[in-house]
Amino acid sequence: MQKSADGLLTLKEAASVAGRSYSWAWDCASDGRLDRSECAGNRVLVTAQSVRALLVREAVRAAGATNKPRLRLVIDNTE
Repeated sequence: MQKSADGLLTLKEAASVAGRSYSWAWDCASDGRLDRSECAGNRVLVTAQSVRALLVREAVRAAGATNKPRLRLVIDNTE
């Protein structure tokens, strides 16, 4: 992984670090889940810290989802 001195990664590098696709990294950068900045040539860079933080949030959410019982609202409209 090539990492710049200021902790910025290209979307390709961020996807590689996360073990995800380039489109995942693009979507996360577009909707604000990753801290992004643009440099010359419309190149999008994201911070390595935001990639790691997002991976931790997703892991916590996935672990918590399996341990909690699901509640469902059932409405009987037969009358």
